[in-house]
Amino acid sequence: MHPQIAPLAEILRLNERLFAAALDGVAHADALRRVEGTGNSLLWVAGHAANSRSNLARIAGAGIDAYRPDLFGRGALPADPSAYPGLAAVRSGWDEAVAALAPRLAALAEAELRAAAPFNPPVADKSVLGAMAFLTMHECYHLGQLGYIRRLLGCETLAG
Repeated sequence: MHPQIAPLAEILRLNERLFAAALDGVAHADALRRVEGTGNSLLWVAGHAANSRSNLARIAGAGIDAYRPDLFGRGALPADPSAYPGLAAVRSGWDEAVAALAPRLAALAEAELRAAAPFNPPVADKSVLGAMAFLTMHECYHLGQLGYIRRLLGCETLAG
């Protein structure tokens, strides 16, 4: 593994445990509840995290599709609750992205990391590495939201 990827890989491994813990024990009806009536539901945030992880895998060259961009992509508007998959399906999308990303993290070469990112990340480093760092931070942000939403739903706190 390239030394510049190693810290990101460690954070991503921690996030994998936190993501699993965030979904644990949440009933489907609770997962669909929108925080404060207008905020994102736990299910939406989890789906968005799965979408983000799949995009990270794609940027790393894994060759997978983004997870449900119609429902969970950036700017996706809230849909009717019946349109959303269950937490098990979201977890499956997350797990697929995790499995696709792992071998790519181990294999990424310097030239691949320095290549221009396929989108304009909102950070100074516009390379693939910069985009991967941004998406890792983005994932952390949403895992924090999952922990907060769990507490508002009356669930236990996350433990990493």
